[in-house]
Amino acid sequence: MTKTNLSHSSDPNATSHKTPHEETVMPDPQALFPIRTVSELTSVNAITLRAWERRYGLIQPQRTEKGHRLYSMQDVEFIRAVLSVLKQGVSIGRVRDYLGTSRDPRTPLAENTADNTMVPEQKTKLSPVDIGDNQENLWGNYQAKIQQAISQFDNTSLDRIYHDMVSQYPFHLIGQEVLLPMLQRSAEKAAGLLAVSAEYHFFHHYLRSRISANYWKDNLENGQRQNSKRLVLASVSQEAGDIPLLLLATDLVTQGYHLIFMGDQVQADALPLALARANALGLILYQTEQASAAANQNPLQALVSTLTVPVFMLGMGMNDRDSTDDQKTSSAPTLCHSLPIYCLPSDANQAVQMINQHYAKL
Repeated sequence: MTKTNLSHSSDPNATSHKTPHEETVMPDPQALFPIRTVSELTSVNAITLRAWERRYGLIQPQRTEKGHRLYSMQDVEFIRAVLSVLKQGVSIGRVRDYLGTSRDPRTPLAENTADNTMVPEQKTKLSPVDIGDNQENLWGNYQAKIQQAISQFDNTSLDRIYHDMVSQYPFHLIGQEVLLPMLQRSAEKAAGLLAVSAEYHFFHHYLRSRISANYWKDNLENGQRQNSKRLVLASVSQEAGDIPLLLLATDLVTQGYHLIFMGDQVQADALPLALARANALGLILYQTEQASAAANQNPLQALVSTLTVPVFMLGMGMNDRDSTDDQKTSSAPTLCHSLPIYCLPSDANQAVQMINQHYAKL
């Protein structure tokens, strides 16, 4: 497999590297997909899909003679509609009130004559009044419960709440709506406050151990697949960056990537050796916005100039001043601060889509 070369011009418009903008081939609307493929299409892992079927009756896939699940494009679009409702704070137990089931959807699917795919006739959008009238605040309730457990340094309660979340909800939503906001708020308040600092370290260590366990088994299985794409992940920030990278890693392994995770405060000049020995096709770095605007850009510039694989950056995000409005809404990678490094949005699901697009032709 040929590695992708990345141009090192400081001008983001003067690069010889081709970012794949080709249209993705749409699946056949009549096709049936195994559960692993559906996980890759929706970023919802197989365990969660089975839970939605068994516990809530939301999805009703077909079965092969041997009992293996097969999902239609209508099922896939319904799962995406479920994600839209969950993101707005509605619990999985209430989703059926809004959407029905995949075989009897409240929001019917209509054919898109342009590409013959099935799409929802209208986006599932709940107003704050809809959610408020039902006293529904899924993510806020989880945050409150977790905060209470953290303040009491209660491992048992924290673990029970965590497993309740991951048994019912996609991990990228849990990370985006609960874990990262709580960790960031705790870190901001920790300076100079011993009690908050202790809570932050307690919560940070818990998340590191649990999220690592979430993705580790699948990552090892991906490493045994001949066609898996290898990526190295490392934080070069002086601030803790392992949790955002681990959340991204959890999504990436559902897409079949095999990850080499380097952890926090990695020296930039140590990364070329890891990339070469791991035979990796790309590098994903974490760097905070504050650090990227300072002189710490120079080690990154020196690092990238020695590499022949794409480099992606988490932490700078799409607030980057070099990104246009069109780039912020595009699924194509954009360059960070005129460095030959591709910015990734903070939303893990969107970041995975960008990475997938980049490697689609490999």
